[in-house]
Amino acid sequence: NLASGKHKFELRVLNQTCKGSSDTYVSVDKIEAGATTREDDALQWNWNGWQGKANALANGGSYHKSKANGASVALTFHGTDIQVLTLKGPSFGKMDVTIDNVFQETLDLSNVTLTTFVKNYGGLSDADHTIVLTRNAGSGSNPIVVDGLRGAVTLP
Repeated sequence: NLASGKHKFELRVLNQTCKGSSDTYVSVDKIEAGATTREDDALQWNWNGWQGKANALANGGSYHKSKANGASVALTFHGTDIQVLTLKGPSFGKMDVTIDNVFQETLDLSNVTLTTFVKNYGGLSDADHTIVLTRNAGSGSNPIVVDGLRGAVTLP
């Protein structure tokens, strides 16, 4: 019974379980509003400040960016190496890389022209690891870009 026009829908995870559940995860596959459907990979989604942007240089034709202070993405994986897929460009900031709570380095994503960039982190033990990519405070007003993570990994 909403009036015609734009509306904001926000889903908050409360970290609570309900009867019969074993964890606090929330999964979202799509949003349907009338005859309109937006799948979870649509660029219109704003994942907690991360916005999708189409670009032919990006892996799969799009990437996500954020200029929010402390914005981060994390992936837990099993394997001995992982690659960070990103872009460098004239208006991008700096990204801190942490694996298993150990700081690896700060990637400077600034560059005169827009270009792809892949950074490999190898030599890891054959075990579960968590990589976290965080927007560095030294980025000013510039966003960081996450295009993806790739490797011969499995998800636990």
